[in-house]
Amino acid sequence: MDIEDVRNSGKTNWWRKSWYVKGGLALAAFVLMSISGLTTSSFAQLTVGNQFVTAKVYGNTGLVSIVTTQSGYYGAEKLLTFPNKSYLTVMVNGYLYTNNEVSNFNFKSLTNFGGYLYDGSSYIQGDTIRTIWDISSGSIEQDVYPVAFEYSGQIVMKWKFVNKYTSPISAQNQYLLDTKIHFNDRAKVLTRFGYRRNWSGYVDNNDNFKPIKMS
Repeated sequence: MDIEDVRNSGKTNWWRKSWYVKGGLALAAFVLMSISGLTTSSFAQLTVGNQFVTAKVYGNTGLVSIVTTQSGYYGAEKLLTFPNKSYLTVMVNGYLYTNNEVSNFNFKSLTNFGGYLYDGSSYIQGDTIRTIWDISSGSIEQDVYPVAFEYSGQIVMKWKFVNKYTSPISAQNQYLLDTKIHFNDRAKVLTRFGYRRNWSGYVDNNDNFKPIKMS
């Protein structure tokens, strides 16, 4: 199985990440109970997927787990990310919001901590799971959906901040993808030099930022 981390640029205020699995013909497949084309959830887990990969999203936290599709191209379900351990952190107008509840860092100690993203609302429309967290200055939106190609399938994740005011608001995000299933698989990291497995550190390429250190 060949799994790659593919990062795409999007429109203003959108960020995307996708996980790509090579294989045969992809077919979108999920079974859901729906009302008027929407399946909603506050706490239950929602799923979308294709023949190769499936995303599972918890309704209130928006935590995403990615697996191979049960009885799909790869047979029995296999983990591609550590269950419910990939986290979103967003800075909006200088304030931090996160659904990371297991970090040893005490976010509440920060003077600019906006709050935990625990009270989101998720629903399925078409092939997309959308999670929305309302904050004082607007809303943070996360989209998770499968994409099918002739010989491949992938799960795409996309984030957006919706400003409810007319004045500009800065927004940026960080997504921690936990691919350590049984051991550190040293997944490829996209750099300006292409994909690299060297997670120990990269040489400085900007004097304004410290070197990237990973383990």
